[in-house]
Amino acid sequence: MVKTNDTALSAFPIAFLSSKCAILKCASNNIMNNSYEIYLVIFPDTFYAMKHLLFTVFTFFLFIQALSAQFVYVAPVPGSKYHHPDRTIILRAASKLKPDSYGGDNWYVVTGSLSGQHLMNVSIADDQKTLLLKPIKLFSQGESVNVTINNSLITMEGTHLEGYQFSFVIQPHYSIKESMQLEAAAKKVMSDDFGTTRNNPAIVRDSETFPKFTIDVNKEPSPGDIFYYTFNFQGSPNKFISIMTSDGDSVFAQQTIAKGSTFDINKNGYLTVFNYDSAYFEVWDSSYNVINTYTAANGYATDPHDFILLPNGHSFIIADDPQIVDMTVYSPNYHSDASVIGAILQELDSNKNLVFEWRSWDHIDIMDAKHIYFSTQIIDYVHPNSIEVDDDGNILMSCRMLDQILKINSSTGDLIWRMGGGKNEFAFTNDPVQFNFQHDCRRLKNGHLTVFDNGCYHSPPVATFKEYEVDEINKTAKLVFSYQHPLINGKNLQSWAMGNAQRLSNGNTFINWGYIIPGTGSPNMTEIDSIGNIVWEMHFNDTIDFVTYRAHRYEWTPCILIAPDSLTVSQVSETAADIHWKEVKNAGSYLLLFHESGYTQWDTVKMPSGTSSYSFENLKSGASYDWRIQTVCTGNSKASSLSDLQTFITLNEITGLGVVISVFPNPAHEHLNVSLKQTGSVSVQLLLSDLLGKEIYSTPFHVVQGNTTFLIPLHSFANGIYFLRMRVNDVSVIQKVMIE
Repeated sequence: MVKTNDTALSAFPIAFLSSKCAILKCASNNIMNNSYEIYLVIFPDTFYAMKHLLFTVFTFFLFIQALSAQFVYVAPVPGSKYHHPDRTIILRAASKLKPDSYGGDNWYVVTGSLSGQHLMNVSIADDQKTLLLKPIKLFSQGESVNVTINNSLITMEGTHLEGYQFSFVIQPHYSIKESMQLEAAAKKVMSDDFGTTRNNPAIVRDSETFPKFTIDVNKEPSPGDIFYYTFNFQGSPNKFISIMTSDGDSVFAQQTIAKGSTFDINKNGYLTVFNYDSAYFEVWDSSYNVINTYTAANGYATDPHDFILLPNGHSFIIADDPQIVDMTVYSPNYHSDASVIGAILQELDSNKNLVFEWRSWDHIDIMDAKHIYFSTQIIDYVHPNSIEVDDDGNILMSCRMLDQILKINSSTGDLIWRMGGGKNEFAFTNDPVQFNFQHDCRRLKNGHLTVFDNGCYHSPPVATFKEYEVDEINKTAKLVFSYQHPLINGKNLQSWAMGNAQRLSNGNTFINWGYIIPGTGSPNMTEIDSIGNIVWEMHFNDTIDFVTYRAHRYEWTPCILIAPDSLTVSQVSETAADIHWKEVKNAGSYLLLFHESGYTQWDTVKMPSGTSSYSFENLKSGASYDWRIQTVCTGNSKASSLSDLQTFITLNEITGLGVVISVFPNPAHEHLNVSLKQTGSVSVQLLLSDLLGKEIYSTPFHVVQGNTTFLIPLHSFANGIYFLRMRVNDVSVIQKVMIE
């Protein structure tokens, strides 16, 4: 590097060809298909004399760059195949786009070789850079789709995006027999990992049916509760999701056929669990209520192995894509119609728009898998089982059948590197056996990578927790910590599948051994300290049937729902009302939602902890308002459920009488208040009737002055809708009332 007094010039890479000559690479651009490079041959003794010329060249290059730019990410990958007929096209610019440049249909042409030209539903992701084109009518199976983008798209800086053209191929038309074959293959892969699934209703934990376990070691383990999902491969299929203390006390437990897999506290602080019946991930609040669901896009089947939900609302999800592949191109002994399972990685934005997709078909050769038989009818050649957002925003994916960790560029979809297995790019400096059939690759805060090495193909087989110091520049992996369980009856602890390991905040490591060898006396879960001493360990008494896919220890303080009986309304007037609630101990804040009854859009107010009331102002007189409130907590559990719907009605003046009347609460529970506010004296009678008009409660006429409140007891009335008639002098007002 030639040093100058000018920052811009000092950034240019210079390679000296001799003592009298150097070649300077001024700039380059290599995005998508086009490349531009400018080279200058410079003699050192004239370098500074050429300073102004260099500035001119550099400025010219920046000017050329400002005139046009290219997409930084396009999906599908140009030339790729096996896409579903409802395939979304994704185009991402480097900076935000002007809305008026993509508002019409004149900037793109999408044409199917069989289906003809397509109009697309065009939307933009929450980054304002990523355009999403979803076909209004489906593409035809087996056709080639050509996409042409002209140069009408403009960034907010005024840069035109260069025109671009590419094509991709929709998956072939499959016969009924072939479709059934693919469906059976997908079910077979699922059952191999998670056992048989059945559509049985969920039931609460029953002490007679929940798997019995024994805590073998309990020596001051890390704080927190244990979250796990366990199921059996044999007998009647059963699945259990549970939270328990280190002493074995139950915090939460549910027996269910429908739900399981990754029962976790996700990155955004909410519980997530996979629903097998509906093939989506459920998001639970800390009261175990379903508040959201996530499924794979583009017609793919959601894979239950892992799911990431980030605090910004983005999510990463994996999916399976079975296709029929002629494997005789590799060997005449293979099937010409094998069911090959592709792997899909997707990112959804906060509005659940698909903004990124990576497919194994585009990057991984089927023959890269080392330990599978390619002569079988079903070939699961990738089998992703964990995904992790790395520190640099890219994605780490553990692929069991490849014996490999992949690092995927989350901006471009390119493979950054492959660690382990076939086409390994790393030198394992002190771990020649590496890992195989592994699970659960995670990045630690110190930059190291951890892997649960099932070790099915080690000699002899043995399960090992491994921690590597990784140099991604020089592609080296140094084993800095590993743990194998002490021999059990003279034999290694073996794990056929599943399993995970979690580094805890105090340096301990929590290990779930996955599918241990039945009848060996092996533990299901073990916690070790930083030097490998066992501080907590348990096993299911029935180790032949029950295995655990994943288990974690979390310090978890549930975000508590506000007590329903503490929700009250007072000081209702024509334009104002006060609401009250009981404070929650670990609340960080409260979120109030309200609107006028009948509207769908909610207004929100965030209030700090220590608040227990709120005053509404500037309301409509005689109007009904709905409101709900939830606790928002700090830490792992982010928010409680919303409270049940509450309603109040502002006071309303009866025309000509100067009387303002209010009925609350509504819905009512134990009693109903009728408040009157007026000047002078009026004669009042109240009558309550059911939907059939049958009078069930009435008062005699009362002559009242000033402010008066009548209380109607509701203990003897059934839940339902009623009508309250209020006679004030010679005028009647009717109010609908809900009793709950």
